[in-house]
Parts: sequence; structure tokens; C-alpha cells
Amino acid sequence: MASRDVTIELDNATLTQLSKQGARLYVLRAVTSADRTGQPTVWCTNSSLLSSNYVSWDATYEAYISTDPLTPYEVVRPQSKTKIAPSQVAVISEPGTLTTQTGDLEGRFQIENSSKTAYTCGIIGDSAVGGNYCAFHVTVGGLVVITPTDKAFFMFASQKFDVGTIILQSFGAGIIVDVPAGNTSLIFDINSGWSVESSANFELVAAGEKLQEKLIIPSQVIFASKS
Repeated sequence: MASRDVTIELDNATLTQLSKQGARLYVLRAVTSADRTGQPTVWCTNSSLLSSNYVSWDATYEAYISTDPLTPYEVVRPQSKTKIAPSQVAVISEPGTLTTQTGDLEGRFQIENSSKTAYTCGIIGDSAVGGNYCAFHVTVGGLVVITPTDKAFFMFASQKFDVGTIILQSFGAGIIVDVPAGNTSLIFDINSGWSVESSANFELVAAGEKLQEKLIIPSQVIFASKS
């Protein structure tokens, strides 16, 4: 599986100012879904900033469920999980177990609730690096369809959020990068903001901008066929 390696470079003035602010680096990842209950959550964070800061991940995933509600700025904690790959379905059964089966939607994750309890659910990306990076409500008998993307959101903020925290808005100048396989270099300057030292597509995000539409990207409603 191709890995993605991102370097965030800070000059001395920027590093000094971020240190004075008690800032942390936050990384969130994007998915597409027609399900508008979805909320983005903090995937990983770094409070030990230096001139060069590295984030690397590969295309490994787990599906999870939780009894934590979708409450803004609260943590969603995975309580049951199972390995999953695109084109597979994670089935929730009593008493809250998860099993992975072959799905019928190519390239997409499906989380199907065959239990008698509604849950919060979502995807964990490369658990050696970060945690869950999206959270949806799945009803009894419901199905959540999620398509992974290579887009990641980066921001520095002095607010403290744990991994798995639902974030509604950007708390500083941010950037969404469509991260290609291999190495990608980003530069953050305290005065001029973000820049990208590659041909990767990106979108600048101003402080205060809402994140749901940018990181839970609307997709066409898809109905899974049942045999």
C-alpha cells in the first residue's frame, strides 16, 4: 500500500510564535458520504512542534462503533472495531460486535446495523498514527456508506482537542491538501499562512470556516442492492 508522507516546515519566527501561543498541529481527514449526520473528528495531533514536523500514514482502516453521541467538541471513543477495506461492509450484530464481509459497493466502506441498538459509527485511519476521523449516526437497521479520500486538513490552534473530538470549524488558518502518494512538503508562515511545495491540489481554509461540508463531502445517494 502506498504511504503518504507530509512534512510541515516552520521558520524560526513562526515556531517561536506558535510556541508562545501553546499551539498544536491538528490533522483531520476527509470522506465523501450522502449521510449528512456525519461530522469530522480530530484524526491526530502534535503538541511537540519543531522546525520540521512529519505526518505519515498508509491506506489501512478499521470500522468502529461507539455509544458516545454526536456532540460538538466532545470526543467520540471507538468501543468496538474491526479491520475494513474499501468495498467491504462492517456488520453490527448483538451485543455490539462487528464483523467484516464482502460488500456490494466498489471502493466504498459500508457499516450496516443488524443489531437492536443505534450507534455512532465511522472509520479509523492507520491506527498506528491516528484515531477515528469521522463520526456518523447509524439507526437500527440502517446503513452508512462512506468513501475514503486522500484529502487531509491541517491547522495550528492553541485550543486543546483530543483525538476523536468532533470539530465544527477551523480555529486558525488551515489548509486542505489532496495528498498524493509519496512525499508532500507544506510550509506554514505565521504572517503569510500556508503554501505547498508541490503540484498537489489544495484549498486554503480561513479561521472560523465550517468544516463539515469540506471534510464530509456530499455525494450522490447510493442504494446498496440486497440479495
